[in-house]
Amino acid sequence: LFGFPKAGDTVVFAHSHYGTLIKRIRSIDKEGWIYVAGNSESSLDSRRLGPIRREAIRGRVLAHFPKPRRY
Repeated sequence: LFGFPKAGDTVVFAHSHYGTLIKRIRSIDKEGWIYVAGNSESSLDSRRLGPIRREAIRGRVLAHFPKPRRY
């Protein structure tokens, strides 16, 4: 629907140990392995998850609506 994802895109993908995750693509190597990054130092990324296969990607995030803060 939206073509092959590229670096900088935020994607939804399935991981065998962590379930469904949403991460930003950091890079894609020549063989098609996708490396993802988290938004904070403590979040999961490809250093812990390993590279992601293209087939694991379920879609691209088009908009993100954060939960409202309660004061």
